[in-house]
Amino acid sequence: MKNFKRLVVCALVAASLAAVAAPAFAASLKELAAEKVKQEAKEQVKEQAKEKVKEYAKEYVKEKAEEYVENRKAKKEAEKQAKLEEEKRKEEEAKAAEEAKKIVYISKNGKKYHTKSCRYTGKSSQKVTRAKAQEMGKKPCNTCHPDAE
Repeated sequence: MKNFKRLVVCALVAASLAAVAAPAFAASLKELAAEKVKQEAKEQVKEQAKEKVKEYAKEYVKEKAEEYVENRKAKKEAEKQAKLEEEKRKEEEAKAAEEAKKIVYISKNGKKYHTKSCRYTGKSSQKVTRAKAQEMGKKPCNTCHPDAE
């Protein structure tokens, strides 16, 4: 019976402790639950932030790739245009050099230049390049048309 009394006393002590500790335990559980919810919310925010960063990074990379492609296209087009301009310049230089080599005849007092076979080309006519005659202010003859050659 002594054991039974001890058992009853223990049960009563346990019950009174449970009555006193239950509200504190419940409050602790609530705090733990609230802390867990906060932690989960933080984790969720972190994950959302990571996803946003990934999204922005993808968009940035895509924009930079498109920009790179456009720059390459523009560079190739500029190189192509420069090459065409260089070819045109060389052709014009060659044509100008060829023109400068063409020989015409001028007289001392005349205002025109002529071909060798022109009736206005005399024995005293001076042989010069077409470019030189034009620099001197001479015009092509209307009879022999030296620029037509």
